[in-house]
Amino acid sequence: MMHKPTSEMPSSPFNPYAAPQTQSIDAKHEPTTPFQPRPWIILCVGLVGLVAQYIGFLALRPGIDLTPAMMALIILEISKGLLAGMGVGIFVDALLQRKFSLLAPGHWFLLLMLASRAAQFGVDLWGSGADIKIGLTSFGMWYLVQTVIYQGLVLLLLTPIVLTTAEPLRWKALAWSTLVFSLVTLFQFPAALLDQMDVMGIISTILLMTSTIGGFGLGVAIFVLAISELAIDRPRAMSRDRYHWLGIFGPAGLQFLMIVLGVGFGNV
Repeated sequence: MMHKPTSEMPSSPFNPYAAPQTQSIDAKHEPTTPFQPRPWIILCVGLVGLVAQYIGFLALRPGIDLTPAMMALIILEISKGLLAGMGVGIFVDALLQRKFSLLAPGHWFLLLMLASRAAQFGVDLWGSGADIKIGLTSFGMWYLVQTVIYQGLVLLLLTPIVLTTAEPLRWKALAWSTLVFSLVTLFQFPAALLDQMDVMGIISTILLMTSTIGGFGLGVAIFVLAISELAIDRPRAMSRDRYHWLGIFGPAGLQFLMIVLGVGFGNV
């Protein structure tokens, strides 16, 4: 005689009336572990960036006079190479750990130091040429080289991050704004070909002004978001690793020291 199902019947895989097992289902929804960069990878790649920056700087400036001002400049330049290398190391480590979407905003900005170094290297190689005229607008060769290399690499490096990041909307908005800014900055060159209205080129001039103001605005936005996160999302801010904060404040700090060096010692 078949027993009627009751709530007191033991749960068993052989009991057709038992409640379904949920242990295996819950195991599949474990919270994602945060991305923890491995220092040895970041240090190794960072040192490669430092050495490459040092060699490149001296190779393109043979016979320079190693005055105190020049030594200070070299230290700042190789520090930028170190940050760029660390950014690449974090990028590679995130891919190896399959946690690319968990890169923090500060990690993004360390990676973009690679674009900055590549652009400076391009200027050192090709930026001393004569101005180039596009349409009715003349651009300095250094500006053209720097802009195309830097903004092109920003688009290349930041686009996959924007499309996959798990960061909240405020940081996504900043990343998307950076991409739009890069597109606007690059568009000034083809726009100059179509602009025949004025000697200076009205459209390209407006785009140039927009890109200049936009670059400053994005820099301010980074600090506003980082500081506001400490106030409105303190648990997230406290969970950030040291490389995030280095990416937020490191590049700006080095740029500030470059300005101070230029003011203190003149054109080194």
